[in-house]
This record gives sequence, C-alpha cells and structure tokens, in this order.
Amino acid sequence: MVKLRQDKVDQIADHIPEQKFDSGAETGKVLVVGWGSTFGAIKSAVHELQNQGKAVSHIQIRHLCPFPPKIWASYSKTSKLFWFPKSIMAS
Repeated sequence: MVKLRQDKVDQIADHIPEQKFDSGAETGKVLVVGWGSTFGAIKSAVHELQNQGKAVSHIQIRHLCPFPPKIWASYSKTSKLFWFPKSIMAS
C-alpha cells in the first residue's frame, strides 16, 4: 500500500509547473532559495542587494513533496546557492 501511494506521489511530480525565478536573472552569481514564511524577508534582502549592483537571484519553493524534478537545472546556472528553510520554532 505504501509503494502504491509513493508511485502516485511520484507521478504528481511530472505535472508540477516549472519553477520560476521570483527575482533576478537565471544566471546570477548567487541564488537564494526559500520556502514558506521566509518569502518577505528574502525578497527584501535580495532587492536591497540588487540595488547595490549585486548579481543575486531568488526562488521561492512552492512544492516540497514531491520536490519539483526540474528545479535542479535552475540551481546549476548560479555560482553559489543559499537555502533558507522555513523556521517554525516558537520562542
């Protein structure tokens, strides 16, 4: 039963639309990747760096399971990758 469910999830991955960049060029020197509630903070920081003339791009992940299969092609076009996971830790 678990294998049947996993097969269904794997097939869904084929129908996830290609990930678009939220900001910046696809061939920037730095790619900042976030998901969930990190969007606003990352967007602000990336725009500030771009205004300073830095070649920074931003992708906000919208699908985690299944992970978009074509997304690694986007990552390979940049020199450095920074991944910011959603923080759900409460104080």
